Amino acid sequence: MKLKSSRHFYDKILRHLKIAFFRFFGRRPVQIVSKVLLCVFLISFFTSAWFYRKDIDRYVVKRVLYKTGLMPNPKRITIDISHKNYLKIAYKREIALSRGVNFSSSEDYVPAMLTVDNEAYRIKMRLKGDSPDHWGSQKQWSFRIRVKDDKTILGMKQFSIQRSVTREHLVEWLYHQLQEYVGLISLRYDYVEVVLNGKNLGLYAVEEHFDKLLIENNHYREGPIVRFNDSSYWIHRSEKREDYIDYQEAYWLGPVDVFHPARTERSPQRLEQFQKAKNLLERLRRRQMKAHQVFDVDKLAMYFAILDLWGNAHAAQYHNSRFYYNPVTSRLIPIGFDSSDLLQAKALVGSTQEYQQKSDLMTWEWCLFEDEILYRKYIQALKQVSAPEFVDHFLKTIQTEYGRVRDIVYACFPHYTFEKMDMLKQNQEFIRKTLDPTIGIQAYFYKAEGKEQKLHLQIGNIQFMPIEIVGVSVGGKDVLALDEPVVLRGKIPSAPVEYKLMAFTGRSDDGDFSKEMISKIKVQYRVMGMDDIKEAFVYKWPYLNDDFMDNDFIRKGSQYKNSEFLVVDDSLREIVIKPGAWNIEKDIVIPEGYTVIANEYTELNLKGRAKIISYSPVRFIGTEDHPLVITSNDSTGQGIAVLKAQGPSVLRHVIFTNLAAPKASGWELLGAVNFYESPVAIDHCLFQGNRDSDDLLNIIRSDFTIDKSSFEKSYADAIDIDFSQGAITDSSFVESGAVSGNGDGIDFSGSVVTLSNIIIRGVSDKGLSVGERSQVSAENIKISNAQIGIASKDSSNFKGEGINISHSGTALAVYQKKAEFGPATIKIKTFKHGENGRVFSVQDGSSIMVDGRTIIPGEKD
Repeated sequence: MKLKSSRHFYDKILRHLKIAFFRFFGRRPVQIVSKVLLCVFLISFFTSAWFYRKDIDRYVVKRVLYKTGLMPNPKRITIDISHKNYLKIAYKREIALSRGVNFSSSEDYVPAMLTVDNEAYRIKMRLKGDSPDHWGSQKQWSFRIRVKDDKTILGMKQFSIQRSVTREHLVEWLYHQLQEYVGLISLRYDYVEVVLNGKNLGLYAVEEHFDKLLIENNHYREGPIVRFNDSSYWIHRSEKREDYIDYQEAYWLGPVDVFHPARTERSPQRLEQFQKAKNLLERLRRRQMKAHQVFDVDKLAMYFAILDLWGNAHAAQYHNSRFYYNPVTSRLIPIGFDSSDLLQAKALVGSTQEYQQKSDLMTWEWCLFEDEILYRKYIQALKQVSAPEFVDHFLKTIQTEYGRVRDIVYACFPHYTFEKMDMLKQNQEFIRKTLDPTIGIQAYFYKAEGKEQKLHLQIGNIQFMPIEIVGVSVGGKDVLALDEPVVLRGKIPSAPVEYKLMAFTGRSDDGDFSKEMISKIKVQYRVMGMDDIKEAFVYKWPYLNDDFMDNDFIRKGSQYKNSEFLVVDDSLREIVIKPGAWNIEKDIVIPEGYTVIANEYTELNLKGRAKIISYSPVRFIGTEDHPLVITSNDSTGQGIAVLKAQGPSVLRHVIFTNLAAPKASGWELLGAVNFYESPVAIDHCLFQGNRDSDDLLNIIRSDFTIDKSSFEKSYADAIDIDFSQGAITDSSFVESGAVSGNGDGIDFSGSVVTLSNIIIRGVSDKGLSVGERSQVSAENIKISNAQIGIASKDSSNFKGEGINISHSGTALAVYQKKAEFGPATIKIKTFKHGENGRVFSVQDGSSIMVDGRTIIPGEKD
């Protein structure tokens, strides 16, 4: 009965399941199959949604937050262009599509209106980009934009807008942030939403173009920007000619040209600077000059080190290369852009491995790395960027801004994720390993001869970075030294090792070099520019018995060793000017690595356009009774410049009189005395009566102090301080601009300076000219007989206490002079004024506050 009851129970359950099945699926086969497939689809859909719920959430949430304004929104740029002009651009695009290449010219620009932040601008625009990634899309084309009417948009006069994906979304933005972080010239780069004739084109990247605003925004003086012209390559590529010119050959054919040629030709000075920059590149291309003679070698070394950290040398292709000619140093500085992508590093730019694998990229770069001076700087830059804390600190500095631009890009491209930050650290590790090879050389015994036990070895570099041979140890003792230093270049991949025959002089304590002794020999070496010394055993037999060419480097010697009044002490690294009265009729050029010293009872008389240029710090120290004098008695000599000196200079009790600005064939400074990237302390000095130059003293990108000094009868400005920090105390400025009729007492640009106890009298223009984002704090200042007592302009701020201005055209003036800057401010406590033409001149937007009272704007531009 029990079994029967159990069977009855299960039969009943089965019967109910069958009834339920047929009620849901039906009894016809078609009904059953279709409903089974529906169930499978629903199960698959919800399973997939569960596994990918994070992506779905991100897409939905970011879209909603972006549309509601809860995420950072990019600026919106609205462009309105007539139908006729739009068709001109579209026709240009059709031609580019048919050719596969776009050729642009100034005739392609058409007028349009651009509105941003509720302000309308007149612009000119054209299609931008050589290749189809700029204009191949049906919706988003790239454009080059020029702003008219002497106005700027987002601080720029010229810029490009292009699809975010054209520059790999966040990659290019990060590249420019990195360039700025290490002190290289960087383009302004951001993201905007573009609306063209009412149609929303979506997210675009804004990229600054190459002009003077780019240079000045990076705190350099205006100078030409040059490049290798690549038009021959693109023309032949588009025409698909049988005599097709490849990329390498096009490099040798391409002339050096300048951005904005018309503007360059209008100015004789700018034209001469361009000619200088052009000649430098041509000499480099022909291997008639070394990299350190052409480039700011510190900047160039860091430029290539950043490309190694980036794992991609696309920005260094010759057609992407841009160079700024610095008129102060007469050197070129690279400008990086179009980084392509952040990739995993597989070879360093300066290694022979990179040269062999990507020879089309290295046609011009490789000749640079033939320069040992550049290479040593390059290794030091690699050590800096590969230090573990380098990337961490960089990312920390950009954290806030990165979050903003990342959210903008993510909101517009929800499926895009930037996951390449770790790539920077991986590339750091690759650089460190490359600079620290496990085995770097192979060495072979060649012969030993003579009573002096001269040892000859054949040594070859078996890795891809240059190797410096330090010496030889025998049995753990450093007993043999090289007759002269030797550097071995990196090995060329898939080629035999190159060996060099080297001679080491010394004596082994264990006797002659028998075969048993040879086994105890070790060659000491290091990667050139590195500190760690490694050792390698020597094979007991020669590799080859033939001699190989030495690696000689061509250097131009500095002009100082044959001067009768200079005493050179290489052990102390000092160059001393002997006391006495000396006529200097030839240029004196002092190299880096020394200190130049001159004391009392010394007078230097510059004649025949002679000048003194020093890359080492100077210590010119006279006494109150016997000051050191530097002059040009016959008014034919020039002046002095201290450039990129590694240590601080001191000027004490020195008289500079009747000098002119140093200049030669396209290179010209502005001051009779100049300090560029060279800290200096000046006290009890007299600067007087310069000739045919803007400034008595010009300080650029340097820390400084000036105390108890006088500046009299300057040709134009007494002091010009550019992009520097320092203090001026207890000093006087008399008859500034006495010769030219147009000069300031002190002219500040992009500087942070404190002033105390200053007297300024008889100024043809401004007593204090505070400009270009300068910050000046002052106390106890007396100014008389000036056109303008104190002028603060172009985003600058002046704060003072105890200011007395009298007998001047205008006591205080605030205004914006340049479009790329903003308004300015003056704030003074305890202000006295008397017998001025007018007291205040305030432009709308700028402000003056005197003793707690705000002055109402009344003067416009």
